[in-house]
Amino acid sequence: MSGLPALRFAAAAGVVAALVLVSARAPAQEPKDDQNDPANDGEADGENAIGPRPVLATAVAPDHWRKLPELASPADKALQSLSKDMEPHARAWGDPASGAYALLVEGRARQTARPRKRRTLVNDVHTQFRELLQSRGATLDSWTTRTDETTVRSDSSIQQHEHRGAVRVWSGYDQDGHLHAVVALCFHNDREPQRTGRECRRWLESVSLVQPLAPIELPDD
Repeated sequence: MSGLPALRFAAAAGVVAALVLVSARAPAQEPKDDQNDPANDGEADGENAIGPRPVLATAVAPDHWRKLPELASPADKALQSLSKDMEPHARAWGDPASGAYALLVEGRARQTARPRKRRTLVNDVHTQFRELLQSRGATLDSWTTRTDETTVRSDSSIQQHEHRGAVRVWSGYDQDGHLHAVVALCFHNDREPQRTGRECRRWLESVSLVQPLAPIELPDD
């Protein structure tokens, strides 16, 4: 696998995140009856996904949040269109009435990475995502990246227009050598900032990776 799939996915995720931030400025819509499913699941939601649906992470949403297919479905379509070398999946939750929104974007590379490219690819996901969000007007303060044997993780606050919140990005490889990338974004407006801010932080901390990842650096033969 060349570096292009990872960069395309990061760019697509950045576009999706920016689009979601803009979409959330629209007036909240009343949920349909079939949208009031429990939000505390980590399973792929058929109405929120198109094509292959890797479930790489789980998240636990507050009880009063609901699934937001009106955000997840356009995000999923954008990811499918912009990142054809990855198997992407988008899910969204929130409470539009109070101005809280959460987006979970996942992608798994269709091809395995070359051993010599693994370190570069796993880092490029974070750089590309950050630069693209910034180019679309988002302010990312206190961006930090940490790396352990299996995972690269970045954290930052995020602000765009009246929305503020936090974003977390993970990348690594599964046991078969496929790149995994997960982006978790939670944000709120100024309607009820203290409560929604707390809910966003709890949701972000609840996000966890499902599959054990392999070491980024492979031993020499």
